[in-house]
Formats: sequence, structure tokens, C-alpha cells
Amino acid sequence: MEDYSNYLREGGTPESGGIYLTEPDLILIPFEGIGLRKEDGTYHLDSTRTNQTLMHEATHMMMRGPLLKDGWFVEGAAEYVATIPKKTNTLHVDSHLDAIKSYVCDYGYQDRGGHNLGPEIEFVSLQTLMECDYPTFQEIPNGYPYALLLFHYFAHADGEADGQRLRDYAKALNQGAENGTARKILLAGRDYRTLEKLLTNSWEKDGISLTFRN
Repeated sequence: MEDYSNYLREGGTPESGGIYLTEPDLILIPFEGIGLRKEDGTYHLDSTRTNQTLMHEATHMMMRGPLLKDGWFVEGAAEYVATIPKKTNTLHVDSHLDAIKSYVCDYGYQDRGGHNLGPEIEFVSLQTLMECDYPTFQEIPNGYPYALLLFHYFAHADGEADGQRLRDYAKALNQGAENGTARKILLAGRDYRTLEKLLTNSWEKDGISLTFRN
């Protein structure tokens, strides 16, 4: 949407770069959110901007329906996809881990936006993060980078490091399972303290130190 006031009027939230509306199944993004600007009657694309916002919201659209339940999963998945480095219309998954670390700890890939939390991160408790409803998740400071680190762990490091538990969890949600029932698949008989230690050990190998507020 070219005019930001129209973006807000149609359902966009203030200070957001884009939004996915489940009804009517529509993505809204202001021109500035993708680096599109108008000069002398001609539109120009700012090459220093990324398409992270569009990729993030498109992921929400692809997860429509029962998958849009647990906030950490919904936003973790969207941030996971959005942080895949993109050059000349090609996604470079081989550089994804470094891009995630830069996005969480620093100012992002090629300084194009990041949370700058540093390499030592104080995490909210996993029980809080994983069990809260979506509106509560939205109120958690740094909830998005927390969700990204957790999603990446389940996708690449948990269990047999094959993402199977995460797929089974998503399948259960998609088939109508309650959040708590599906969550047991991820916990796999473990308590949250044990999972926190596993998450900490995993990210420590990649240079990120986690501590938890319990």
C-alpha cells in the first residue's frame, strides 16, 4: 500500500512494517516496508532494504488455520523464514545460521535490521514462552528473537536433529489437537528445566550464551 494512512485504515497496526489478516486472508505491506519509494513520478526500489517483512508475512499466510495458535511457533517460524539470506532472488540457506545469529545478537545481515541483544541473552522461562496465549506472547519483550532461537533448535538440534518432533507437533495442531496436547510432542517426556539446559547447550556451541528467568 502506497499510503501509510490507508495501510492503517485497512487493518495495519501502528509502527508495523506489514501484517497478515486472517480475514480476508490478506497481506498488507506499506511501500516503505519493502523499500519502494516514489521520486519524480517514478518508483524506485531501495537496494539496501530486504524482503524480510514480506517473507515473514507470507509465512503466516502459508500457516493459516489451526497452525496459528502458539505465539512462539507462529512467530518463530515466520522469523526463521524471513532471516534466510537472499541475494539476487536466490535464498542462501547455507548462510542461514550466521544470519540468525547476526539478526538476534547484532544488527542483522549486512546491518539491515536486527535485535542487537548481544551474545549473552537473558531468556524468559520456556514454560512462559511456550504456554502463553498469542496476545500474551506479543507482550513479551524480545519474544520474537526468543521464538526464533527456540524454533531453530527444534528444527535442527533437538532429538535426532532432524526436526521430526517439530513436524509431528505441527501435524498435531493441523489435525485439531489442543495446544497442550501438541506441546507434549515437543517436550517428549522432559520438563521445561531440562529443555532449557538442552537449548542452552545447543546455542552455546554456536557462540550464544543463554540464561533463563524462572
